[in-house]
Amino acid sequence: MYDVIVIGAGVNGLSAAYHLLLEGKRVLLLEKGEAGKEASYAAAGMLGAQTEMHKSRELFHFAVTCRDYFRAFAEELEKTSEQTIQYRQEGAWRLACGVAEEKKLKQLTALHHEEKEPVEYFSGEDIRKALPFLNKKEVSGAAFFENETQVDARSYTSALLKAVQRLGGAIR
Repeated sequence: MYDVIVIGAGVNGLSAAYHLLLEGKRVLLLEKGEAGKEASYAAAGMLGAQTEMHKSRELFHFAVTCRDYFRAFAEELEKTSEQTIQYRQEGAWRLACGVAEEKKLKQLTALHHEEKEPVEYFSGEDIRKALPFLNKKEVSGAAFFENETQVDARSYTSALLKAVQRLGGAIR
């Protein structure tokens, strides 16, 4: 008998199962294919809390809170699974091409400044000087978000699967 049945054993299903198992629930994951080997396995691994355009300040706060939570979660998951997820904070660039995108990017960087989140904005000319390999005139601006993080998607999915199994989760 199970307390919870989770449909889908991708990143979302595995993460839900992992957290439920930590709460002492008996969990069954149902997956039509191979657990952890579908879309989650092929994902790029960007966490993207800051570089995404947010429709509201509340959503921005939620994304940053999740990013901050993930730091501790990554360590906990690596201990439980005994494998790395290659979590790293390397920052991320977002480029703007054209007036409309540049305006949105400037709004996003202004929000970051207001919220005391580090970001650096570069004009199109400045970014082409700093990154000469771009050399595209259509790049009208860019921003670097230093707190952005990423994981290796395959390692992350694999670690979640292993942790769920170690905690007693059943997968069918």
